[in-house]
Amino acid sequence: MIPKHIDIYGERYKIKIVTGLSHAGECSKLDKIITINKDTTDQMWWTYLHECLHGVFEEGRLDEVIGDDMEEVIIEQVLKFLLRHFTVKPK
Repeated sequence: MIPKHIDIYGERYKIKIVTGLSHAGECSKLDKIITINKDTTDQMWWTYLHECLHGVFEEGRLDEVIGDDMEEVIIEQVLKFLLRHFTVKPK
């Protein structure tokens, strides 16, 4: 179950599940909203974790020292590793 909000380094992000996005999800630091495409039902959990990690990069200011392409690669690889070796579930 994907929660309705999550705290990322003291910032409360609202989680919105919507239809009609042209991609799986997005994270807006400005609006503090993580949006997940409902049409990707089989990937919603992956997308949720992926977008939360973008929030970690943004709130931790890591996005200021690496480019977008590098951020995507790091997030994808960390997420693959975590999901392969750990049981990850929300509190």
